[in-house]
Amino acid sequence: MFDDIEDQAADPLLRWGSNSMTGLDGFSKSVLATSEAKYRALWKATQEGTELTPEAFKKAHTEVYDSFFDKNGMLLHDAIDANAKEIALNADSPLVDTMNDLIRQYPIMRSIVWFPRTTANVLDSFAKWSPAGQFSRDHRELFGQFGQKTAKQFKDEEIISILTRKGLPVDEFYKETFQTLRYEVRGKAALSGFLLTAALMAGVGDRCTGTGHVNKAIQTARLKRGWKKKTCKVPGTNKNVSYEWMGPIGDWMSLAIDLVDNADTLTTGQFEEFLQMLWVIGAANFGDKQVLTQLEPLFDVIQGNGAAANRWASNLLNNLLPMGSARQWAGKMMYPDLRDVRNRLDDALRNKNAWLDMFDPSRKLPVIKDPVDGKPINNLSWWQRLSNNIIKINENPSPVNQWLIDIEYPNSPSMNLSNRGALLEPHERQAINTIIGEQGFYKEELLRIKQRADNLTYTAPDGTVYKGFRNILRAARRGNISSEVLDIKKYALVFKEITAAYNDAKRVAEDSLQDGTEAQQ
Repeated sequence: MFDDIEDQAADPLLRWGSNSMTGLDGFSKSVLATSEAKYRALWKATQEGTELTPEAFKKAHTEVYDSFFDKNGMLLHDAIDANAKEIALNADSPLVDTMNDLIRQYPIMRSIVWFPRTTANVLDSFAKWSPAGQFSRDHRELFGQFGQKTAKQFKDEEIISILTRKGLPVDEFYKETFQTLRYEVRGKAALSGFLLTAALMAGVGDRCTGTGHVNKAIQTARLKRGWKKKTCKVPGTNKNVSYEWMGPIGDWMSLAIDLVDNADTLTTGQFEEFLQMLWVIGAANFGDKQVLTQLEPLFDVIQGNGAAANRWASNLLNNLLPMGSARQWAGKMMYPDLRDVRNRLDDALRNKNAWLDMFDPSRKLPVIKDPVDGKPINNLSWWQRLSNNIIKINENPSPVNQWLIDIEYPNSPSMNLSNRGALLEPHERQAINTIIGEQGFYKEELLRIKQRADNLTYTAPDGTVYKGFRNILRAARRGNISSEVLDIKKYALVFKEITAAYNDAKRVAEDSLQDGTEAQQ
């Protein structure tokens, strides 16, 4: 068995992932080394007063570049290694040591935290790019307690101590390295603050989305209506583009948009709930990172969530076999539709290996259909699937679904039971939603309800007039209208009408099934 595992580890195809990561790390180190070599060549020529021709400059920086390699041909240099480790999320820190110690003491944590070093570096990067960087420890250390200390006011011993503690080289360029470090700390905070302000404005104008709503029912309903996280609308089109590629800056933008998205769910005086909401939103932004999604099931499993336990077990079992991530990626590329997954281990495993549908179509998981138009969720072309690996571009939800998202209608049509009380199987739910969309009755009713809701008006006790159900809803949730005066869930019976429209359409769809639930009983 040991020899088999060793043979698998040495196979070039199975080592493609680790080899590609090694190649990318080598590329980043080469780029950093080239920049460092050119800077040192220019600095040396400036200090010596030497005139640099293109040929002389090329020779000078090539000599410096070659000096970075050891006798074995490995690129070794403190400054380059420190920057490359930060780029690769592989730097050392006290948090990395803490997580490694935790895993050594409790080995079972390895099944939850797959990448402790990367996880710790993601958290560190998120903090470094915080718009609150002006108040961070690094800022106080590099600019003084009140931010007025200049670089010339630092003693050499202080500079050397700071650089050593951060793993940066102390050589003839140590003062330039220290000044660069100061620029980085302020630049990251300034850039993040500017984009955070822009994100807040985009959130207020409904132009961008974050990670979602605190209310799980509302968030689940959004996803089933085509809502996409961390995206911004493309003006003049029905497309939206993802900003996940922006890294820690994108995380802070998402946090700002989430605050706007969830701000009107609280009334005046609910400060404790606001702190809890802020905690959840922050956790959602941290957990949204792929390396941190491993932590989410831990808390769900501890709380006794059976579905989360099945997801955790399926992820563990899937990765016990070779190419776990590659198989999951291939399944998403071949079959990107949102699937109807039951809270069972076999369904969770099949969802992670959707590529098996090509060889065993009889056991494929049914896709979730939108009852508004009867079409699958996330139905993308091959070109969109390929391009989304670089920058995700998707279509916006339909106007009707967007309206349901805007009014935060929480009821997602799960259809676990038929109208006669029989438990529906996933393929039956898929068929019913398809028929509802094809018949169009549900969509017509939603359009009628939307038209009536948009024309609603409400005069608050202070005389302010609010027009449109959505504006009335937001006013109530912002505390401008007391919940004792207006119960938004019952106001004008909007939510009740939407639920009744779906139930009626579902009944008609069930009756029209020739080989459906009723015929099988």
